[in-house]
Amino acid sequence: MSPNHHHQRQLELLIVGAGAAGLAAAIRAWDHGIRSLLVVDRDPYPGGILRQCIHTGFGLEYYKEDLTGPEYLARLRAEADKRRIEVMLETTVTGLQEGPRATLISHRHGVVRVDAQAVVLATGSYERTRENLRIAGSRPAGVFTAGQAQQLINLFGYRIGKRVVVQGTGDIGLIMTRRLQLEGYEVLAVFERLRFVVGLLRNKVQCLDDFEIEPQFEHQIVEIHGASRVAGVTVAQIKGCEDEARPVAGTERLVACDTVVLSAGLLPNRELLGLAQDEPIDANLHSSLDGVFVAGNALEIHDLADGASAQGEYAADRAVDRVRGIPLQRTVESHRPGQFRSRWSVPARDVVTTGVVCIVCPRGCILTDEDIRCRRGAEFLQQERRDKHRVTTTTTWIHMNGTRVRVAARSKLPQPFAVQKQIVRQIKHGGRAAQQFEFTDVGER
Repeated sequence: MSPNHHHQRQLELLIVGAGAAGLAAAIRAWDHGIRSLLVVDRDPYPGGILRQCIHTGFGLEYYKEDLTGPEYLARLRAEADKRRIEVMLETTVTGLQEGPRATLISHRHGVVRVDAQAVVLATGSYERTRENLRIAGSRPAGVFTAGQAQQLINLFGYRIGKRVVVQGTGDIGLIMTRRLQLEGYEVLAVFERLRFVVGLLRNKVQCLDDFEIEPQFEHQIVEIHGASRVAGVTVAQIKGCEDEARPVAGTERLVACDTVVLSAGLLPNRELLGLAQDEPIDANLHSSLDGVFVAGNALEIHDLADGASAQGEYAADRAVDRVRGIPLQRTVESHRPGQFRSRWSVPARDVVTTGVVCIVCPRGCILTDEDIRCRRGAEFLQQERRDKHRVTTTTTWIHMNGTRVRVAARSKLPQPFAVQKQIVRQIKHGGRAAQQFEFTDVGER
């Protein structure tokens, strides 16, 4: 993966972003015979958000296994390394023009200008902030997006506070609610602007129901208080459509806390398309910027990484066609959102639970004695009735070959739910529980 030192490069294919979509696109293009290929990413390690997503639920379709984010990434990296695909890290694309042409910049390589026959844009997404929610108040320390909190806790091992309120029930917000509980934080409340849980049913069960947390629907933080550190928030009931929602007078109340975690949704990052970023992407995943294809969360927000990788492969297929001079199928049809959605993806709002929700996979089947669809579901139902067990995940530091390394830890088998917090503490202090865990390097320096 070591890049060459060039200030002017001619490529068949440039891929921007080394996450689930970008790496899958690179592997697919290589397997189609594309050798003049470069993947660039602004981070010091490939993988995007996969590195910090230490929970299971990845790879059920793409690898036919239930993996954590770091394990899913390790598979992609191994495939890319086997093919000796060139990945240029700590490199930012500062411009993308017709041609397509790109300008890259990094400390190691300086300014590099690339002429490519095709580009796959797999730049992921970014989170909505308090400004998107129009939350008033001061700007003290202790306010995080869910992704920021996930990164600080999982990749760096930081403590971000003690007493937390969570705004939003998207998947990252749900996952962080669970993570905070297992890490010993006090989650005081979870607020949701809508009338339902936004994330997947599987996450609702593991992250809210398991901990007996009842979200407060149609509620939002309307003001944050504090000087140097968050001291509390004002929460109010809201009414109206999402963009026009307004607090209901007289419903405001103060919640004392020192940390706010915001899960307000994700927005595709297509800024490199410039003025074309809001124009339709056609059914070939081709943007209005000639030669530039878009995939993954940069195109639409995927519930699971499997869908992003599948879409990266499809974008690579179309980009390879362009490189080989094969005309793209003419279409005036725009890309249909959800076309690459995983069949395992079941939003919580779509299901009325009348039985035990299976969390063996993200499909979220409702299990009853009369309707059990698979052997693993039957085993889960029996175990759930006897003694609730869950796969335990955390991150910790270990010493490997004389070097301190940050790793994601995953129990080899589901562990008793009642002792999960205790197990997490043991893992962080190198207890015997570590023998029952598998570790994956998350690559943080």
